[in-house]
Order: sequence, then structure tokens, then C-alpha cells
Amino acid sequence: MKTLYFIVIMFVSGLCQGEIYRCLDEYSNITFMDTPCHSQSRPYEIKQSMALKLKTIDEPKFLKAKNKRPRKSDLKSSSCQRFSATQLRNLRVKDQFQKGMPSSAIVKRFGKAQVNNSSANNQQTWIYKSTRVKRTFKFKDDCLTSWKEKWHGKKSKLSKYQQ
Repeated sequence: MKTLYFIVIMFVSGLCQGEIYRCLDEYSNITFMDTPCHSQSRPYEIKQSMALKLKTIDEPKFLKAKNKRPRKSDLKSSSCQRFSATQLRNLRVKDQFQKGMPSSAIVKRFGKAQVNNSSANNQQTWIYKSTRVKRTFKFKDDCLTSWKEKWHGKKSKLSKYQQ
């Protein structure tokens, strides 16, 4: 039964072929029809420029450049841990920090530091002061290396929920 069904489909699909004609009406509208518009019309052929073009995919850059020496800027960017935008947002919302965070994430959370001390070897210390807390962040090559929070008086009641 399956073979008979397959053979019928093969014969019917051969009958389903047709040609398409491109025609212009009196208002210069283009229409496509299965019958010729006039006696001298020819079937419409799809131009190669209109056909589907497949993109070629280049091999990854890290496979191409195996023998190249890394640049200083590459070493600098590789020292920081990579965080996705979602991870950074979640850390910012929870008021948490992790080593390797970029300095831009701290700026988004607290704004520009009130005190910014720079030292040799691209090390920086940022200090944020408020009436209740003093936060100190230390960076090396724009990556967070350590931080401290010093509370004045009682901590907020919400701080017990922070991890």
C-alpha cells in the first residue's frame, strides 16, 4: 500500500510543473500568470542576482591567529573575568560585587567616585562616602580586585537579606 501511494505521488508531482509569465496591464501593474499574456510572451526566469545567496562563514579568529604574539591590549582585557550584561545587572540589583568586575559596572551602580587614588601598575582606589556607609573599591587594569564596606551606626534592616 505504501509503495502504491509513493508511486502515485511521483506521477502526480510530475504533472504539477508549470511556467510563470510576467505581464503588464494597462495601468503598468505587474502580474504573474500561468498563461501567456500575448502570443509572443516568454516564460519568466529568475535572475541569478535574485536567487538566494548563501553566506560563507569564516573560521574563528582564535583558530586563524595561533602563532601571533598577543598584544598588550589583549593581555589587559583577558585579565578581567567576562560577565554577561544579565550577570552584571543581577549583581547590581542585589548590591553584590565579584572579583574581576569591570569598573564601568561600579560606575553604573554608584556613579563617579568621590575620591579616586591612582598608583603605579594601573592600580586605583575608589572611595564612596555617605552618611551611613563608606565603600572602598580597589582596581587593577580596570578590574575589581577587592572591596570593603564600613557601616556607621546600625546597618539597614534590609542588609540582613543580602548575601
